Amino acid sequence: MIFWILTTPRSGSNYVTGEIWRRLGGEPKLMEYFNRDAVASWPGFTPDRESPVRSYLDFLVARHSLHGILAVKMLWIQVQACCGYPDFIPELGGRKIVCLRRRDVIRQGISLFIAMQTGVWASGVAPGRLRLDEVAYDYDGIASKVARMELHHALLDRFLATFAIPHLSVWYEDFVAAPDAEAARVLAHLGLEPAAGPVPEADVFTRQSTRLNEEFYERFLADERNRLCGDGTFRGPPLFPAAAPPTSACSQGP
Repeated sequence: MIFWILTTPRSGSNYVTGEIWRRLGGEPKLMEYFNRDAVASWPGFTPDRESPVRSYLDFLVARHSLHGILAVKMLWIQVQACCGYPDFIPELGGRKIVCLRRRDVIRQGISLFIAMQTGVWASGVAPGRLRLDEVAYDYDGIASKVARMELHHALLDRFLATFAIPHLSVWYEDFVAAPDAEAARVLAHLGLEPAAGPVPEADVFTRQSTRLNEEFYERFLADERNRLCGDGTFRGPPLFPAAAPPTSACSQGP
């Protein structure tokens, strides 16, 4: 069995997929097999020209399935890149789909901004560029990442609607609040039973949000308010005419 988790960057997907996977008896791991670097890293894999996606999935099942189950996580940009392959939509539409989103898109954009500065995309990975204490606040940089996440959410929804692809919607915030209940809901949608025996420890993917994320969040909200509302002084045209000077009853004459 193959199931897909479609999502956007910094949606908590490593945490959510890890929680689902370990309840099936597997060790939490990255499942972003359609990342360009991941595809290029497999020695000996040559896609079938007529069925490139199907041949790649067969390749993955042979190496990464758990009791015949393969979980594949795809970001929107990877979905978009694969739409040109002739067998992608049939392969996607014929599988169980989970669509993972994040309600707080501002925090998601801030997380993306910080990850792009540090080069750290998962917990337990050493910084590739900057340490957290070296990341400087940048309103424009964060705003562009927030806008990107808003766009990716909308495009993913439009894609699912365009091809009428059945799916289960899961929200990261709900999963954090009730992981057992949400994991059970996902497994029921997939038609899978939790593995018997103890569940592997969840010590691989932990929450990456830090005090820096919250500091940037508060600063960004303050900047947004100031940019949208200014200093609160009265504005004249174009919507409202400038206020006429007040007149007294005595000056109006008979």
